[in-house]
Amino acid sequence: MEKKIYAPTIAQIERSQSLRFGEYCSVTKQTKEMISLLMERLMRLQAYRDDECWRFWVYAFRGPIEAFGNYEELHESGEYDTYDDFVRTWKRIYNNDMYWYEVSVSRYKEFFSLCINDSLVINLSPEKVNTWFEWDCVQLIEFLIEHVEKIIAGVQDGTYNQWLDSVLPYRYRTGVILRKVLWKIDRRYKKWSLRDLTEQEIADYIAYSNQDALIGKTTERIKNMTAQRYFDICAICYRGAKYEDVDKMTSEQMYLRFADDRDGGLRTFDRNSPEEFDKWYALSTDEKWKIENPSHLWELRAGSSYTRIHLYLSKDKDGYYVSLSGAEEACTDDLVRMYCALKRNNIPVNFYEREIIAKKIIGDDYVGIVPCTDAAWRYSYGSFPKEGVISFLSFNLEDVPKKNEHAVIRSTDWFPLKLQHLK
Repeated sequence: MEKKIYAPTIAQIERSQSLRFGEYCSVTKQTKEMISLLMERLMRLQAYRDDECWRFWVYAFRGPIEAFGNYEELHESGEYDTYDDFVRTWKRIYNNDMYWYEVSVSRYKEFFSLCINDSLVINLSPEKVNTWFEWDCVQLIEFLIEHVEKIIAGVQDGTYNQWLDSVLPYRYRTGVILRKVLWKIDRRYKKWSLRDLTEQEIADYIAYSNQDALIGKTTERIKNMTAQRYFDICAICYRGAKYEDVDKMTSEQMYLRFADDRDGGLRTFDRNSPEEFDKWYALSTDEKWKIENPSHLWELRAGSSYTRIHLYLSKDKDGYYVSLSGAEEACTDDLVRMYCALKRNNIPVNFYEREIIAKKIIGDDYVGIVPCTDAAWRYSYGSFPKEGVISFLSFNLEDVPKKNEHAVIRSTDWFPLKLQHLK
């Protein structure tokens, strides 16, 4: 008999039971017994990787409105004024008849974890976990066992993989779409890609990029480098990127305002002395630590790993040169303007993300389409199955509204679904 778990119940589990990385929970004895049964079934399927990790799709129906919540209780708590409000909210949140979830199960020795989409909802350790609450999730595990048994039966008779490919909605899948095609679908996507870059700024960037493509890495060098000279080069970037109030600041004030000051003592010696700079530059990281924290040296714009920009300074036998590097998706406009400003001022520069950004701003690269259950920004840190993709959209109302879904689906190159096989 089919276990009746509806989509609102799974959503509640994802919200209320989601664990942080490294956090463990406790479950009831009966739940542990059911987990053992789930593992028995999963062992009949090939693991996702060499270790014991499985991924599979399950679905749940929206169900009756009672599955969404108890109106009387919610009304008394002040959440809904009228029953009509309650119904409208239910229909707005659950506007489809069926919802899909990718379940991941991992086991290592006595450790066990279970994720629904990206939410870690069960994480068990062989050691005793000090918690006052033991979660009874027998119903959830029974629901998963039922789906795994259907998968096994479908794989056995050769129908499952084809069936899943025919029924899993595209909004739950992963693929790529050419950026310029996306721009044709909706002008907002071009604004999203380019922010407020002008056509002239884009043309200037492409011209400089084409020059560097022919020349290769810069061979020009700065013979005499000083701390003040580095600050001045940073200032070229800040002004080029139109940072706020830079016209009222000195070069060093800009650096102090926008850079990360964990710079290993760059500001502790004579700003105008090439000899002092050369001596400091030659210090090892450990030696710089004795002066000041050097962990964010050359960080031109302070930020997270997704938003920071670096202006590295390098030296060889002929002198110094700079290398620009940064978050090509989050900081496209800043990087375009900084690179052009450095080129206009004849600063010897290498730009690591030059080609990637050139493709982006003319629409010749790909945008990743990720499942509606995922947060698109997470893929900026890796794990997308195609190299060189820096922008991501998810099928939700904000990224891909309903009016654009059909056109995006039709224009996307979809990656094949992972096939299930028996051991």
